Order: sequence, then structure tokens, then C-alpha cells
Amino acid sequence: MHIAVVGLNHRSAPVAVRERLAVAAGALSDVLWRFRRRPGVNECVLVSTCNRTEAYAAVEDSASRHMAEELARLGDIPPQELRNHLYSHLDETAVRHLLRVASGVDSMILGEPQVLGQVRAAYESALASGTTGAVLNRLFHTALETGKRVQTETEINRGAFSVGSAAVELARSIFGSLEGRRVLLLGAGKMSEIVARRLREEGAAGVIIANRTHERARAIAEQIGGRAVRYEDFETEMTVADIVIASTGAPHFIVRREQFERIMAARRMRPMFLIDIAVPRDIDPSIAEIDCAFLYDIDDLNGIVSRTAEGRQQAVEHAERIIEEHVREFMDWQRSLAAAPVIRGLQGRLRRIAEEELERYSRRLSSLDERQQALVRELAHSLVNKITHHPITHIKDYARSRGEEQLRTVVEVFGLDHEEDFSDADWRGDGI
Repeated sequence: MHIAVVGLNHRSAPVAVRERLAVAAGALSDVLWRFRRRPGVNECVLVSTCNRTEAYAAVEDSASRHMAEELARLGDIPPQELRNHLYSHLDETAVRHLLRVASGVDSMILGEPQVLGQVRAAYESALASGTTGAVLNRLFHTALETGKRVQTETEINRGAFSVGSAAVELARSIFGSLEGRRVLLLGAGKMSEIVARRLREEGAAGVIIANRTHERARAIAEQIGGRAVRYEDFETEMTVADIVIASTGAPHFIVRREQFERIMAARRMRPMFLIDIAVPRDIDPSIAEIDCAFLYDIDDLNGIVSRTAEGRQQAVEHAERIIEEHVREFMDWQRSLAAAPVIRGLQGRLRRIAEEELERYSRRLSSLDERQQALVRELAHSLVNKITHHPITHIKDYARSRGEEQLRTVVEVFGLDHEEDFSDADWRGDGI
């Protein structure tokens, strides 16, 4: 069995492609099972964030192709077109990729603190949906442990901030200062909460929050001294806002071109800056064509993100060393799985022989009482364990060192080519 990852991220695909593969939380279980039912896919976890959609799976040899096809189906994109944006990794490279993602090393924003929680949520969703198993359970536990170590043992998070913080930094770079500026936030999720707090720190004069769940908007507004408005009133608020930052979970545009044209007419074409950090996007990208509208999306944050990563190369190198340590540990464990059927076969073979010999001598041992017969069974069991101890140690070493040829030799020398050798592996010597 192999470990595979197929996906796309902020480096391989623009937001216009990424948003088509974004999976809402309510649909995640169904999507997971679509992947799980693909030929050769035995386990599956789907990581879907604003900057990436990646399918991780425990697979047979040819299953990566099926995973890519399912991603194309998910986004309703022709497979040939999507292929230009996809990457795929197998086994050790796939393991390393996940550990780098969980550690924030592969993030759009280096050391982004939210990414570890996103990986954990993706794993927990797959666990609840029943699409994981022994291999991915071990892999994602390793990834979460690695990410936690990187966060606590390195300085990769020092000076790091989130996508929401980068959006505020972009707004500040446009205006020079946010003091006295009126800002409208569309959405009241975790990202909007981060944005709201940063806006308060930057001295924005008025922060208005519109959200479908008004109570959530009001809770954030109260924390920062802002104002919550009903979701249906956000168009009115846009007529007076200097900056609009959108981050809802809507699967479609919430600000459309014809709607925005009405807003601009009411503003008498006074310039407006819009920053859309949602995936899928909240604001119709064609609005950028309208005079006096300045629209930025999540991909426009790259310049700011690059500046925040400068000067943290030493922390990255430290993180990479931690990642490699955990990659080696996981790969040793995965390779040891190859030893399991050989060990079961060897134990089953010798235990079956012992059982046959006990049966053959049962008449001669019939004079023994029950306690004495139990001692004979115990002796036979002990002999099998002692005989197999040394070979099992070497079998495990062969598996860890990719000794496929040695494993095949063990199978041939001990004649472990019969089904019954493996099925008898749990024999306990009951009855003679």
C-alpha cells in the first residue's frame, strides 16, 4: 500500500481555479466518500482551505489517477485543463509534504498559526466520516505532532500573521494609515474576527460588520467597539465605506456587478477599495473593470506575505530538521508493515507444525493428567516463540531497510506460500 497526495495550492493555481475545488464543511463527508469509493483508494482525508485543496489517501498502485479525476469532477473542470494545476506526491514525498503543510512551512504565509488547526479539522472530519484507517491515522497523528513541535520549538511563528492580517496590511499600504477610515467587513467567521482586531489596532475609525447570523456579528463588534448591521443592509453601508473586506463562507458571489454599479452611482463614483479573501470569492471579479473600484483578491497578498518571511530562514531550517526526523520515523513504521504478513506467516507455519505434532503424539500423551498436558502445550508454544524470536528481529530490520529480496528469501526458505500459514498466526496451542 502507498501513501499519495493529489492537489493544488496557491502556488500551482490561481484563486479562480482554487475556488471551484473548495469544499464546504456540510458537503465534506459526501466528497470524502466519493474519493473513498474510487478504485484502489483504501483510506482518504481531504484538506480544503482558502489556499489549497488536497486529497491524501492510502492507495494501491494506480489510484493517483483516479484521485485526480475526482478532483476534476469536484470542480467541474475538464481533467486535461485541471492537470496543469495539480501536483501529486507518493510515499515519502507525500509524507514530507503533509508534515510541511501542518508545520506552516508550505503555507502562503510562512508559519501561519491557523494551518495546524485546519489540518486537525480535516483529519477529524475524515475520522468521523469513516474514511480513515491505520495508515492515515498514524500519518495525521504524526503530522499534528510535527506541527506542534515546529510551533513550540522554533521561531517560525514570530512575526507571522494570518491571511486576515495580511489583508489589513494591504489596506494600510494603500492608505498609509487606517486612522479615520470606515471599513465594512462582510462575514463574521474566524478570519473576520482576526481582521476586526487588527483594524482596531490600526486605528480604523469605524468598523461595521455584516453577517447572516447577526448575533455573531454583534459579538465581534462588541469586542472591538465596532458596529453590527443586518446582513440585508450591507449594500447601504457600502455607499459610505472606504474599504470593504469580504470573508464569508458563501458558495457564490454576494456582491455582484449590477449591484455594485448601483452602489457606485450612490457614491457618485467616489473610489472604493475592496479586498476579497474568501475562497470561493465573495465579490464578482468583473467589478475590477468599473471606474473608481479597486479590487484585490487573496492572490494579491503575495507581496506582503513575502516580506513577512524575510529574516526567518534559520527558523525554517530548524523546522525542516524536525520535519525530516518525523518523516524518517513514519517511513520506518510504514516499511515495517511489510514485515507483518511474513511474521504472521512464519509464526503460523511453525505453530501449525507444532499443533500437528501434538496431535500426532496425543495418544502417547493420553496418560498425562490435565495439568501435565497443559505444561506440554506451554512448552510447545514457548519453543515456537524462542525459535521465531531471532528471525522476526531480522525480518523487521529487512523491512525497515527496504530489504524486499531478503523478505522473499525468508518466505521461500520457510515455505510460507500457503494460505493456512497466515491464517494460523493466532494459534495458541489449545488442545492436544
